[in-house]
Amino acid sequence: MYLRKFVKILTRTLLALLLLLLLLYALLHFSPVQTWLVKQVTTQLSAKLKTRVHINRVDFSFFDNMQIEGVLVEDHAKDTLLYAGVAEVKLTDWFFLKDKITLHHIGLEDATIHLNRKEINWNYQFLIDYFGNDTSTVKTRSKFVFDFREVHL
Repeated sequence: MYLRKFVKILTRTLLALLLLLLLLYALLHFSPVQTWLVKQVTTQLSAKLKTRVHINRVDFSFFDNMQIEGVLVEDHAKDTLLYAGVAEVKLTDWFFLKDKITLHHIGLEDATIHLNRKEINWNYQFLIDYFGNDTSTVKTRSKFVFDFREVHL
């Protein structure tokens, strides 16, 4: 009797967990949910970089196409470093399961990039400092190989 009750509770719990995962997966396919998630990330990135990073809208088609609209990155002087009306990336299907990632298309439309140098540093140096590799650590080779097919700027 206790075993039957335990199996019933376990079955319902697993079914509820499966339904929750399916709902989450379905929600991640909607552009407003994707945009909300990306805005959370850009808010944190803006705070870490101490400058404005903003994205108006995103649309990810799992798992090979990404379209980002209204990309804005400012430098520390509050000047526009990068603005792109539309940034688009098309990758290998199911790229995260493969060793070779093929970028079929990278494109920027209606883009403006302002690079300038004051004294010894460029206005994008803070990005290199933040995303760059720490040269004091031992470098290991990435297991991923990137293959660029088409770049449109």
